[in-house]
Amino acid sequence: MTQQHQLFQTLQSTFGHTTLRPGQSEVIEFILQGQSAIAIFATGAGKSLCYQLPAIMKQGMCLVVSPLLALMHEQRDYLQSKGVATACLDSTQSKEETLRIENAVRSNALKVLFISVERLNSQKARTLLSQSNISFLVIDEAHCISEWGHNFRPDYLKVAKYRHELGINQVLLLTATATNKVARDMAGKFDVSDQNIVRTGFYRKNLFLSAVHISESQKDEYLLAFLKKAKGAGIVYVTQQKQAEEVAKMITACGFPAEAFHASLQSEKKAQIQADFLAKANLIVVATIAFGMGVDKPDVRWVLHYDMPKSIEGYSQEVGRAGRDGDNAHCVALINNEKIATLENFVYASALERESLTLLFNELFGDPTTDYHLNEYNLAYKTNINQLVLKTLIVQLELQGYLQVNYSYFAELSIAFTQDKDKILAKYSPERQLFLTQLFSCFEFKKKWGLLSHQALSEQNIPLTKAQEVVEYLQNQQLIEVKVAKYTSVYSKPTQQVNINELVESFYQQSQIKEQGELARLRHLLKFFQLTSCYHKALASYFGDTHAPEQCGHCGVCSGKHLIVNAQESHELDIETTRNILRDASQFASQRGVNFSTHLKTLFLLGLNCPYFTKYKFRQLEGFGSLSGIKYEKAKALIMERAL
Repeated sequence: MTQQHQLFQTLQSTFGHTTLRPGQSEVIEFILQGQSAIAIFATGAGKSLCYQLPAIMKQGMCLVVSPLLALMHEQRDYLQSKGVATACLDSTQSKEETLRIENAVRSNALKVLFISVERLNSQKARTLLSQSNISFLVIDEAHCISEWGHNFRPDYLKVAKYRHELGINQVLLLTATATNKVARDMAGKFDVSDQNIVRTGFYRKNLFLSAVHISESQKDEYLLAFLKKAKGAGIVYVTQQKQAEEVAKMITACGFPAEAFHASLQSEKKAQIQADFLAKANLIVVATIAFGMGVDKPDVRWVLHYDMPKSIEGYSQEVGRAGRDGDNAHCVALINNEKIATLENFVYASALERESLTLLFNELFGDPTTDYHLNEYNLAYKTNINQLVLKTLIVQLELQGYLQVNYSYFAELSIAFTQDKDKILAKYSPERQLFLTQLFSCFEFKKKWGLLSHQALSEQNIPLTKAQEVVEYLQNQQLIEVKVAKYTSVYSKPTQQVNINELVESFYQQSQIKEQGELARLRHLLKFFQLTSCYHKALASYFGDTHAPEQCGHCGVCSGKHLIVNAQESHELDIETTRNILRDASQFASQRGVNFSTHLKTLFLLGLNCPYFTKYKFRQLEGFGSLSGIKYEKAKALIMERAL
């Protein structure tokens, strides 16, 4: 039987298809020939089959790295329903289930294994994977690898290193939103040749794209009028979690079935909303960008961006969730100056100052003779660097050889006995009783719970790793309950002296380039909505697709509705009031040892948060957010010009 014949036989017998979609056959052929590839397919164009089919046909286990638990579970359940031996390694599993999956990995009993990038960071997980025959590596949502991508995740940077560590020769990168620049970056990190980058058309002839210029105060009225005419299920995208709750509540009060969805919801609640959305014909989900990946509902009839999206990539991905069944769907974006300023200001809120980088590098490398115990939460407050940016910096330091992670632990480990302590001790030999008595003495109990004292552990000469193993064992035996907090990683450092000034300047310049890239992405999106030529043509061209028609006939521009966004209105500013606000805030900062820089003053007036403001409760001060709605650059210029 030829490989081609086997391919189509497997396609029909396992998946019930007789043909492949555009792009799929090319990617699948590359994988079956042992070559690496990148598949840049529009949302809903069938990326998953590009690894599912070769995974069945090739010898060994296909390893899939995915950024989202819901997506992993959905794909696992789908493949299992098709009779494909598939599993996930994730944090939701019981100890017994995890052991069963680990044994299946070692015995090469699986065809597909899904794993999160965070789990892949674990040395234990990588040791397990090294004992299996991995056929090829798949990275879903692979634009997360690129710092030039719209949804960069720092942990993804290490996947290329792990690929070599595990000896995986072949890689398939999947994404729906990679520009030519991002694609080149992805290809460079994973040694994929240019001819093995496969793009499908981004033009969707069943989507009507439009944008409306509207003030914040008129949005609710517009949304309700839209919902009265809209048919079927739809998604309303908002920027903030609180907003999702408020808009969903407003919609529900007006008689429309709606649910709010965001990252802070409990896993069970998220799963229920996703299941309801798939099952119900007219449910409305008001969501942050946390909603969408892993929710493959073919008959979403409309998508409304209540807030302007953050990038063309994000916009493309979100509107791409409408009309996957091929029937017509409407996508509307509400645009105004207030939100444009807010989105730009969010970029500046994460900006790095040289002072913060100096604090960070002095903290990490000040004493080259000792390992550094790094807790991201605590370090963020020490350096005034938000946790996502801090995580990116730490990963970069790892990849450049300045840091090497040795092991990790929870700085706060608490236990509670599920039965009398003496009864627990009586279950074991005298030798083990003695050890457990010593271990239990290292916990400082207040009523039910006892907190582990690391100093006491050291005095008893009990290694932390040994204590962790015993606690995990007792928990599995249901003899104790366990609570953990403050995840801490222990890093070793170079023995030679680090030039901190050079490091500060290098990382600061990199951060400036990235900041300008994010602002450019946002401004590019605003220009997109103000185009006088076809939206669909421009959207396809942005992703390197030259095959869309010059005029689609089904977007706002082609229908004669050209969006114009007027310049932001100037605000009347009370200079003396602002001066007094900053004087009091500066005094407050000085009393807490905080250098109240021009950047921090600007954030304070705009009501933008940072670790220092959270730690010292700056938000409670009078004047916090008094200039909200003004663009960062304008507020900063005002402070400098007037010496405020």
